[in-house]
Amino acid sequence: MARCTSCGKQAGFGSIYCRQCEVRKRDEIAHRHQSTDTHVARMPNRRIVLRIEGNPILAGSFGEELTITNTGVEANVVRGLRRVTMTLPFNRVAQVNLARGIASAHLEVVNKGGQDSIVVRGLAKKEAENAKRIIEGYLAQPVPSAPPSSVGVISVADELRKLAELLAQGVLSDAEFQQQKARLLTMS
Repeated sequence: MARCTSCGKQAGFGSIYCRQCEVRKRDEIAHRHQSTDTHVARMPNRRIVLRIEGNPILAGSFGEELTITNTGVEANVVRGLRRVTMTLPFNRVAQVNLARGIASAHLEVVNKGGQDSIVVRGLAKKEAENAKRIIEGYLAQPVPSAPPSSVGVISVADELRKLAELLAQGVLSDAEFQQQKARLLTMS
C-alpha cells in the first residue's frame, strides 16, 4: 500500500496523499487562488509585460514560470517538493543575475532583504536575456514620488462661506465672525 508523501500515513487509492493531507492541499490551493484574485483586484493598474515558461526537462523539475508585470516580478517555481508562487515588487529587487548553460539559462531576481530571491530554471537563453533586460529597464526608472496630498488643504473661500452661514444662523456674533475671518485671511 502507498504511503502519504506528506505525513507517512496510508494514502488513498490512486493518490500520493492521505485523506487529511489531500483536503489540506486542496484548501491551500483554493486559498492561493483566492488571495491571488484579490491581489490582482487590488491592483487595477497591473499589466503583464512578459510571461515565459521554463522547459521542465532542462530545469530538472516541473516547468517553472516567470511573469514580469509593470509593478514587479512574479514566479511560479518549485522549492523542495512544493510549487510556490512568489511575488517581488520592483522596489524590492536588488539585482538580476543570469546563469547561461549549454542549453538553457537560469534567471535569479535577488531580493533586497537577501531572502526569498526568485530563481527560475530551464529558460531559453534569448527569453531569459530579454527578461533580464526588461527587469533592469524597470529598475533604472526613477521611483515615482507620491502625489501631493489634498488631505488637510483648506479652501479659504469654503471656510468663509461656512462662517457666513454660521453668522446668518445666529451661531456666531458679528465680532466672532470678524475675528475668525481675520484669522483665515492671515493664514492664507
